[in-house]
Amino acid sequence: QPSLVLIQSGGNHAPIFCVHACGGHVLFYRPLARHLGGDQPVYGLQAQGLDPQRSPHTRIEEMVNHYISEIRSVQPEGPYYLVGDTWGGLVAFEIAERLQLGGHEVALLSMLDTLCPFPPSLSQKVRRNIGHLID
Repeated sequence: QPSLVLIQSGGNHAPIFCVHACGGHVLFYRPLARHLGGDQPVYGLQAQGLDPQRSPHTRIEEMVNHYISEIRSVQPEGPYYLVGDTWGGLVAFEIAERLQLGGHEVALLSMLDTLCPFPPSLSQKVRRNIGHLID
């Protein structure tokens, strides 16, 4: 079942694919699309299960596979431009990794306001090194 939502058509640039945040919707990417200009196609990857006819994905791998299939239905070859907001940044990261493992170029991976899960030891090291900048 399709998850791909055309947010902005037009132009001959490679499209930008935007992954939904926690809420599952993608229409909040409209201001970004307008800011990029009318010659930049923008697609959103909306979560399944927002309507009663579609069951939600139950595993990240399932979601990533589905989204890659949707992306490649529009653009079979790279370079790919991916954006993810908050939780969608992690999904975009997984998509980028999978595309690269398949030999495809990912020209942009933009993770907006995405929490990066560092191991505790790294987090402590970062705090020691830059903590004075935060205080």
